[in-house]
Amino acid sequence: RSLPMAPLLHAGSNCDALPKLAELPQNFAFKSSHNSGCNMLVIAGKVSRHNRCMGEEDMTGKNVNDVALQQYCLAWISQRYAGSSREWAYSVMPRSVVIEELLTRNSNPSLANLADDLKCYDFNGQTAYVVQVSQRYLGDGKTDTYYEPDGTPRPDISQWVMRGPGQWEWTHPLAPGQYLEPAVIQQAADFCQRAGKGFDYTRVDLLRDAKGSLYLGEMTLYSAPEWRPAEVGKALSKRWCLSERF
Repeated sequence: RSLPMAPLLHAGSNCDALPKLAELPQNFAFKSSHNSGCNMLVIAGKVSRHNRCMGEEDMTGKNVNDVALQQYCLAWISQRYAGSSREWAYSVMPRSVVIEELLTRNSNPSLANLADDLKCYDFNGQTAYVVQVSQRYLGDGKTDTYYEPDGTPRPDISQWVMRGPGQWEWTHPLAPGQYLEPAVIQQAADFCQRAGKGFDYTRVDLLRDAKGSLYLGEMTLYSAPEWRPAEVGKALSKRWCLSERF
């Protein structure tokens, strides 16, 4: 479908083929492609964020090294994820790890300046909403701003999300005056509709870098369980029409 992805530095299931740290830039994302979680964000050679998936040692704040990359690659590849019987699609995904360039909103790499996520709820090429997620790892500073596909902001919509182990709360949007231009949201919706065509439902996650370029980050068949107002969830469910092949 000719959709650009984040610049790829490595991909594969053979941990012995990982590039050496000296061959990588100072800033990169190291992650499993078949699990939920299992990723590290490396900034200036140090792990700034470690999303663990199987009880492994937390590397946050530590300098990354070749031994650690190898160990976590082997651990992640050994695990096949399926959160429940309702998430069976994870269980049949090929196991692999990827290393990507770290995309940011400006020239100062930090957790506060990571590229925004633009997440689309798409039903066979028809995007219902685009969600701009900013500063996703800054706790109370994180915002989730909903838009109609035409770029109209929907600050009235929020989502019930997990902030940490056993910690759930409603999201909050950007303040008025900080919204993205409608043309940006329209471009994202078009991008997502091309990616989502052929899937009865998928959430398509894009990354928007400092230049405003959009990249495909990931696609998932499983996403948020609850919205408010409640009418949002009902409206989304009405869009989910399984084709005859299912």
